[in-house]
Amino acid sequence: MSGSTSDWLIAGQFTLAEGLRVEARSLIAEDFNTSLTNARIGWQTDQLDLAAAYIWQTADARIGREDAISEWSLETAVQATEAWNVSFDARYDIGKDRPARAGIGVEWRNECVSVELSASRRYTSSINVEPSTDYGITVALLGFSAGRSEAGPAGSCRTD
Repeated sequence: MSGSTSDWLIAGQFTLAEGLRVEARSLIAEDFNTSLTNARIGWQTDQLDLAAAYIWQTADARIGREDAISEWSLETAVQATEAWNVSFDARYDIGKDRPARAGIGVEWRNECVSVELSASRRYTSSINVEPSTDYGITVALLGFSAGRSEAGPAGSCRTD
């Protein structure tokens, strides 16, 4: 962002009523060289959310990015039943020809509570970050947020 001009951002998207969404954007310099390109396609229904994306970004030593980035990612979530949701995500580093990250999650939800179990693996390593695996559990009480969270399957929370 030095100087009197900056890059051009070219972006576009379209969405169809059937749940298909396509979007893309690029940063283009005055000399028409591209420094960043990102594209994403997704499809969403009541039971399925599926998306794939690609990113390419040039190396930039000024901000500590010594190598260009070229990655594919995939995200999916399946509403198996009214109470169960399963999700999966992955990123693959094309430039280094190896997986970068993967994760899986399982959520159970009723009208009063949501419980989610997850696991994720970071395969990449750098000077500051080693490959690692993380596990998570999230418990949320539903119905106490004045409309700020999505309720679970129909029913009622009662204590007798």
